[in-house]
Amino acid sequence: HASEERFRLVTGAMAEFLFEWEPATNRLEWFGGLEQVLGFSLDEARPDIAWYESRVHPDDLAGAREGARAAFGSGAPGYANEYRFRHRDGHYVDVVDRGRIVRDATGNVVRVVGGVTDISERRRFEREREALLEREREARVAAEAAVRARDEVLGIISHDLRNPLGAIALCAGALLE
Repeated sequence: HASEERFRLVTGAMAEFLFEWEPATNRLEWFGGLEQVLGFSLDEARPDIAWYESRVHPDDLAGAREGARAAFGSGAPGYANEYRFRHRDGHYVDVVDRGRIVRDATGNVVRVVGGVTDISERRRFEREREALLEREREARVAAEAAVRARDEVLGIISHDLRNPLGAIALCAGALLE
């Protein structure tokens, strides 16, 4: 009883939620901060993989499935997948899903225990960083183009002024003699 209470307290304090998945039946059980991450209370989330997958962004679903299945087939102890999940209010949340695979004596997967963490803030910072880097690259290209244009103009001006200035210098030298 004390261990269960400790587990409930820890999962309640986390900024993520935990799950237990039985791949043979596709049954899921949720623990912890599902509502904080995805907007659903534990009672609202259906306890099956189909409900969960129906909310994964369509562009990310195949990769998420493949990541878990590849780990199942390779004998790996776990997997980590990043994808977008549709929050209860309709916007997408970037999450990382880490699962630890439990196998029976013959190596068959009997369950997966894991956690899902909201990484939306980190993704936002990464996108902002990429945008800043792109703007910096564009500014560098523009500055290099401006330097080239300046050098071309100075080259043309120095060439065009060389002949008249040379003639003036010769005339000035002749006058001084």
